[in-house]
Amino acid sequence: MKILKTGAETDGQLLSIECYSPASKIREPEHVHPHQIPACAPHHFWNESEKEAHCIQKFKPALDIESFFRTYFMLAAEYKLNKKGKPNLLWISKLCLKH
Repeated sequence: MKILKTGAETDGQLLSIECYSPASKIREPEHVHPHQIPACAPHHFWNESEKEAHCIQKFKPALDIESFFRTYFMLAAEYKLNKKGKPNLLWISKLCLKH
């Protein structure tokens, strides 16, 4: 994930990220963004092709989603996610309370 535009750069209107997703049959947990477009639409990401996928994701408004991604990827870098890409209950609680 590479951040292209931050909420600070867009006066809170947009977070734009460039993503590269390896091929995988494992879906991330289904979730919603209650205040971002399209608000409350259940979704999850995965790449079930045989090739790496490349996409640009945009979050409107930016809110504090950048902080969420930074925390989540820090957990991944520190090997604190399970085989399904989920943190333990303590970290899930912290993330949910903050975001």
